[in-house]
Amino acid sequence: MKILHIGKYYPPALGGIEYFLQDLVQEQVKTGHQIKVLCHQHFAGKAELTVKNSVEIYRAASWGTLAYAPVSPMFGRGLSRLTRSFAPSIIHVHMPNLSAFWVLHFCQNTPIVLHWHSDVITSNRQMKLRLLYPGYRFFEQRLLKKAKNIIVTSEEYLKHSRPLEKYKDKCKIIPLGVSLDRLKIETDEYANAYTEINKCIFADKKHQGFKDYDFTVLSVGRFTYYKGFEYLIQAARYLPKTRFIVVGDGPLRHKLQKLCQKIGVADRVSLPGKLNDGQLAEIIKGSDVFCLPSIEKTEAFGLVLLEAMAYGKALITTNVQGSGMNEVNIHGHTGLVVPPESIQGLVRGLQNILSKSELRNWLGVNSRQRLLEKFLISNVANQIDKVYFSCLV
Repeated sequence: MKILHIGKYYPPALGGIEYFLQDLVQEQVKTGHQIKVLCHQHFAGKAELTVKNSVEIYRAASWGTLAYAPVSPMFGRGLSRLTRSFAPSIIHVHMPNLSAFWVLHFCQNTPIVLHWHSDVITSNRQMKLRLLYPGYRFFEQRLLKKAKNIIVTSEEYLKHSRPLEKYKDKCKIIPLGVSLDRLKIETDEYANAYTEINKCIFADKKHQGFKDYDFTVLSVGRFTYYKGFEYLIQAARYLPKTRFIVVGDGPLRHKLQKLCQKIGVADRVSLPGKLNDGQLAEIIKGSDVFCLPSIEKTEAFGLVLLEAMAYGKALITTNVQGSGMNEVNIHGHTGLVVPPESIQGLVRGLQNILSKSELRNWLGVNSRQRLLEKFLISNVANQIDKVYFSCLV
């Protein structure tokens, strides 16, 4: 089957949707599908064609971003050329994505599958989105109406999604998945990669700099408002024998650095920035618990939770209404779920797991087993294939 994926970005751009898309197309190639990907450059730059593992990736030129959306006037032309030359059997659109609305004009006769990764959240924290969303919503609803099927990543998200209310009969619940092949560490490549920054962020307590700390708590994500990292950093004040590592980058980086200094935890909270896959894998393996303290359902699923589960880590997540995190991390089975925007909730959850080694190990074993049973990319790709075939009959 010929499948054209339309995404916002694609690796090396960082992000859960981007890594999922990469894992999915690689799995689909293994099963015999012909795949092309159309996305944006993840920086202001000209168009580019790359080929990786038999997948052609067309990156449309970008002029930058406006309200988190890439500005790419030539995206429609790229879509038109691809649909004519490739003649896809299915167009798989990953939302949200402003440029995806070109599908309404250029793809009249090809079945469309929407992958609904997240609503456009118009909270009081994002006034620009609130002002722009009514115009976006007009085209969003047209695309939802045109789609043959809509893939939603959790029952919880579908239940609380206003844009999907009228289209629940089209929706199929399929979780995100992760490739264990991608997470595999290339030991030859990283065996001698202990740079100065690696020495101070690697979470293996055998390395110098960690001898004064009993435990390591890891979190990963873009430094933006909905991730709730400030609550985790403030929780560090109450856990003096615990090291915190928050991997990522974004617009709030300077603010979080200032917070660490202000409350006196800069010696125990590391913000190492972006890391490559091998470095991140080492940190996950050496950590004691993985925490995702998000505060809003913009955190629709949390793919990074699956990566932590692959290494058998106990989880701490927040009880955000509508977020798929609640279906990934099962309270008392794979980890603990605490209230959002609650410093004391995070402290109590972390103290509970870190003070009980048997509980922590048991949660970690369950975490990996749940990943193997439910969230492998091979299983997810098989479910998506069934959606494709239903569009063609």
